[in-house]
Amino acid sequence: HFGKVGFTVQSQTARGRIRATFAFAFREPPRQIRLRLRHPQGRLPRAVRINGRKTAQSGCEWITLTPAALLLGVTY
Repeated sequence: HFGKVGFTVQSQTARGRIRATFAFAFREPPRQIRLRLRHPQGRLPRAVRINGRKTAQSGCEWITLTPAALLLGVTY
C-alpha cells in the first residue's frame, strides 16, 4: 500500500462540471494515479484541468493524476 488518500468530489453537472480536491499522504508515492469520473448522463470530459493547468486529457472517463495533484476540474 502507498499510504493514505483523502478526496472530495463536488458534482456540478447542471453547470457541466465536476471538481475534486485531493490530500495524499504517501509513504512511497506511485508514479501515477488513475481516477475514473463517470458523468451521470454518460458524457465524456471536454476539458480537464489539474492544479489549474489545462491538460490534453479529454474524451475519456479515466483521468491520470500524479501525486502532486491537489485540485481537479473537469468540464463536460
